[in-house]
Amino acid sequence: MEFEILNPQEVAALPQVRWNFEEIKRYAVEKADEYKGIAYTEDDAAAMKSDRADINRFIKAIEAERIKKKKEYLEPYNVFEAQVKEVLQPLREAEGVIARGLKEIDDKWRAERKEKVREIYNKVIGDLGEIAPFDTIDDESFYRKSVSMKAIEESLKNLFDRIRADLTEIEALPEKYQAAALRAYKTSGNNLSTALAEVRRIQQDEEIIEERKRKAAEQEARTKALTEQLYKVSGVSTEQAAQMDAEPIMKLEFRVYGTREQILALRDFMVATDLKFERVGV
Repeated sequence: MEFEILNPQEVAALPQVRWNFEEIKRYAVEKADEYKGIAYTEDDAAAMKSDRADINRFIKAIEAERIKKKKEYLEPYNVFEAQVKEVLQPLREAEGVIARGLKEIDDKWRAERKEKVREIYNKVIGDLGEIAPFDTIDDESFYRKSVSMKAIEESLKNLFDRIRADLTEIEALPEKYQAAALRAYKTSGNNLSTALAEVRRIQQDEEIIEERKRKAAEQEARTKALTEQLYKVSGVSTEQAAQMDAEPIMKLEFRVYGTREQILALRDFMVATDLKFERVGV
């Protein structure tokens, strides 16, 4: 069956709508400039409404003609479009039936191919089932009809050889890092770079913690040495110092007289022994 357009025959373009475009355009621009140039006041409300009504009447008249011509030009096409839809409806339904049949065939082929891929997977996976479950390695490329089962088997073997090499490298890490590296390896889809990056992150955290501990120990040692020195200068024995540390906190207000060096030494002593103090006057 051949599809033919009987009428109208092929034409370059539909006839142009001819009207006094330039004259109407000139009138519209002049009237618009005239209205925009009027300095309306509150007393001109009635005149403003009248002018607005005149403008709207002119706009509606032009729009009415536009809509009329549009309908005239579209009417033949709308009839043609409705006829085309009526003709194509049963064909589209038939195409849908065929498409569903083809999908069923394709789905069946895909399911059969998946079972064959799974058989190959089970044959070559070895002891890597936990690291590489079937669903994580099932690849869309396996379901291209141009890809042979032999090529799929070779691809899986290469993948599992690479995973075994990765696991060997992870097992070569210090034991304390192996569990974290293996977790990162699994969650990243068996990516060795991600696993090694996680180990580096842990090591950096450990270095930061060790550096903080070292600085805290140094500070504690300095404080202890200064405290012992101040206790020695003030004549406080180790037993007395221990007793002072164990006694409940009390408050005592007094004024101290001494040289600047003595006052500073007293301040350092109170800081080192964690005595709370405040300046109350001079």
